Amino acid sequence: MNSLVKKYAFPVVWELAFIIAYILLPDTIKTLNIFIIFYLGIGIFYYKEFSFHRYFRNLKSFKGFWIPVIATFIAGLILHYLKTDVIRANLPWISTQTYSITRRNSLLSELTYAFTVIFVGPIAEELLFRKAIMSFESKNLTIITFFVGLLLCAFSHAYLPVGVMEALILAVPFSIAYYYTRNIYVPITVHILLMMYEQLPDIAYDLARISMQ
Repeated sequence: MNSLVKKYAFPVVWELAFIIAYILLPDTIKTLNIFIIFYLGIGIFYYKEFSFHRYFRNLKSFKGFWIPVIATFIAGLILHYLKTDVIRANLPWISTQTYSITRRNSLLSELTYAFTVIFVGPIAEELLFRKAIMSFESKNLTIITFFVGLLLCAFSHAYLPVGVMEALILAVPFSIAYYYTRNIYVPITVHILLMMYEQLPDIAYDLARISMQ
């Protein structure tokens, strides 16, 4: 019991601190800084769980790495399409109250935002909600931690029921990929690719707009 408390104390407390900070701080505060602190805290606490050497070694395996990456990426694209082109397009009045990242209108802030949401965020979230939370010690514990990780992940993206459910569903492919491969670098890679797909067009537009000012 004590080992479980020690294992899950940091994820729960750190996420609660993030949510409270986001909700209570005034709107004038640029929330990019809050996200950076949240992700850096995760990276520092779980730094031993990530290795660039192991990551690059995984990139050489097509069957063991790239096939699950491609399959999970396709699943993520389908869910992204359902979210943006089906649900939100037809139900625009539903409030999801997802956390938004605000930043200053400057080249440095935009580049920091891009690096944070495309690389730092995906790595930190997968280390926390998959690698740190999910346990395979027993069947029951695996099922419980599978859904605990999804729920914590959802609450790190939204705080109203619709938004939480939406974020939870979008995170399912990451958890399934980690469950079947036991390789955290698979969901990390998929997460990065999906964030590139979602964010790069808007980031490119913002960088062009800022450079022309």
